[in-house]
Formats: sequence, C-alpha cells, structure tokens
Amino acid sequence: MKIVKILAIVLVVGVAIFFGYGATLPTDYHVKRDIMINAPVEVVFPQVDILKNNEAWSPWTVQDPTIRSTYSGAEAGEGAVVSWTSDKDGGGTMTVTKSIANERIEIHLDFGDMGQGDAYWEFHPMEGGTHTVWGFTTTIEPIPMRYFGLKMDDMVGGAYADGLQRLKALAESLPVPAPEMPEDVSGAVTDATEAPAEITEAQ
Repeated sequence: MKIVKILAIVLVVGVAIFFGYGATLPTDYHVKRDIMINAPVEVVFPQVDILKNNEAWSPWTVQDPTIRSTYSGAEAGEGAVVSWTSDKDGGGTMTVTKSIANERIEIHLDFGDMGQGDAYWEFHPMEGGTHTVWGFTTTIEPIPMRYFGLKMDDMVGGAYADGLQRLKALAESLPVPAPEMPEDVSGAVTDATEAPAEITEAQ
C-alpha cells in the first residue's frame, strides 16, 4: 500500500508541476525566416500571390506526396483560397486576406482541430534582387499544447527556410520581364526613323 501511495503522490506532484509550469509559458508565438532572392520583385511576388504557383516550391508538397489541393475564390490576391487533404496530417484551408502588389501578403490558416494561425509575406526590392520575409503567428491557449509551442520555431522555421530556398531557386531561374516602354502622351514623334515634314523654301 505504501508504494501505491507514493506513486499517487508522485503522480499528483508531477501533474501539478506540468500544469503549473505550463501556465507560465507564452500563449503567442511568432516564427520568421527571410532570404535574399536575386530576382526582381515582379518575378518573386506572383510565385506566392498566385496560390497554384506555390506547388512548385512549397516544402510540404515535397515532404508529403499525399497532399491533394483544391483551389477556389480568386485566382490570386485577396479572396484566393486553397484547401488540402493529407493522409499524414489531415488537412486545412489557406485564405489570402490581404495582398498589396509587390509589397505584402497576409494569409489566414485553418488546420481544423489543430488550430488556426496567420502567415504573412513581405517583399523589399533592393539592388540586385528582393529581400523576402515569411512569417507566422498563432495563439495557443490550452496549457498542454503550449509545450508544443516551444518547438514551433524549429519545426515551422525549418520548413519556412526550406521553402524560401526553393522559392529562391525557382525565381532565379525564371525570365525577367522586359521593362514597359513609356507612353508618348504629348503627341510628339518618338520614332527617329519617321520622315521629317516637308520644308517649304522661303521666297
């Protein structure tokens, strides 16, 4: 009987410590990774903003070949939606909630029973390329799940770093669009080969 009482006391103390320490852990978590991509923002931005393009560099499609995606809503930008199923991790839905061309993208993530979170992208044009930032924020309330949050930076951050490397390789392999020629709004002749107007000889 003594052994049973001792085990019961140890169990109670262990549970108390587990929940007591867990209550001190943060509820808000933020993961961020960034990379310099040697391609103009006009090339980089659409690879993220058009959700179907994500399949070419997403780290999760490489890690989990059972993922099946369904697209709805807008083709790109605000209102674009992708839902996925996976034999490994269940599924979820990703919705673009804000898109500022060549500057920022905000995305809401719904993982069903696994919770929700928000991702964001920032694009900073620089000489020679685009400084690209990928971040994720979420709130975890249940105390047992907060221990999982301690590993979030390693788990999510590792996938983000891998995805950014894949995005970099893809963007740097794509052709750079030709710059747009300025329109002639003055009505002046812009073609140097155009024949000059006839000159009338002075009398």
